[in-house]
Amino acid sequence: MQLKINVCLLFIFMLTTNFTQAKSLNEIIPVGFEIRDSVSGNLNDDKYQDMILVLKRIGEDSLSLTSDFAIKREALILYGDEQGYTVIARNMNVVSCCTCGGVLGDPYVGVTIENQTFSVSHYGGGVWRWGRVSTFGKNTTGTWVLITDENETFNAVNQTETTENTVTTPKEFGIITFQQYDFDKE
Repeated sequence: MQLKINVCLLFIFMLTTNFTQAKSLNEIIPVGFEIRDSVSGNLNDDKYQDMILVLKRIGEDSLSLTSDFAIKREALILYGDEQGYTVIARNMNVVSCCTCGGVLGDPYVGVTIENQTFSVSHYGGGVWRWGRVSTFGKNTTGTWVLITDENETFNAVNQTETTENTVTTPKEFGIITFQQYDFDKE
């Protein structure tokens, strides 16, 4: 019951925090979370450094051992300005959980920022390995959307098995905003 209350409170916090102005990252990070990863770069072609933050639950490793469901991580798009940062978007389904990589463990590889786009990379599996790179960019209205989704699978033990590589674009999957994206569904 307490877990359901915490999830509801987190959801309410997420809904009320988009476009929040903060002088420091501590003002943005919800209680019970800490930074898992951060990458700086220029996302909006101005003179300020922007940032992609990946947050994890404090103690997520031990929480995942006792939980019946995946302990989600949160990704945030932050624009920098003269006063600090503005939260542009948040999503609890862009970065996979720490136990979702199979025998290889935590599948999260990292985030990169390049040419005003950013990519989130994962790698996991066992005998059958998989990798995924989801790249986001701004559309003509300035909304962050999925622009490519690259997937690879291969057999790590038997190299004669077929390696499968696919790259999909909005032509195949339509428009998926950063806020709508779900690693497990797309």
